[in-house]
Amino acid sequence: MSDGETRVGVVEDDADLRDTLCQVLAACHGMACVAACGSAEEALTVLPQVRPQVVLMDVNLPGADGVDCVRRLAPQLPDCSILMLTIYDNDEVVFRALAAGAIGYLCKPVSPAFLTAAIHEALSGGAPMTAGIARRIIRSFQGPAATTRLHIETSLAPRELETLRLLAKGHQYKE
Repeated sequence: MSDGETRVGVVEDDADLRDTLCQVLAACHGMACVAACGSAEEALTVLPQVRPQVVLMDVNLPGADGVDCVRRLAPQLPDCSILMLTIYDNDEVVFRALAAGAIGYLCKPVSPAFLTAAIHEALSGGAPMTAGIARRIIRSFQGPAATTRLHIETSLAPRELETLRLLAKGHQYKE
């Protein structure tokens, strides 16, 4: 690996796919796979040591799942962009992953060109997502729940809104 290469970590339990992803990265000028982990537990040990700039994270992993891994890994690697790369495209998993700290969500299969473009987008401050995922996220802000949330936020006093947010984060009312 040369100094100018983008350091990418892969967390994928399927050994064949993990190897393929590493080969795709190796074939891309300017990218290097610095770690290929088969579980969340391995990723939590290895990735903080090699400090990748981008992590490709599967959701369905043995032991802890990918969303839990993101939640635990993101604080250890604050400058790292974590992209979910998974077959799971249901709303609950998407929103849990993004709330845990992932900055992008890609549904398998993806072409090597799309994958490398997503990595570059993440490095330049973007939030790469498969088109269907991006549309679902947009729709979540346009539905009745979003309208209710907006009404609540605009009808409460600033202190009431702050109290509500702290309660939602698990703080006690007296706090």
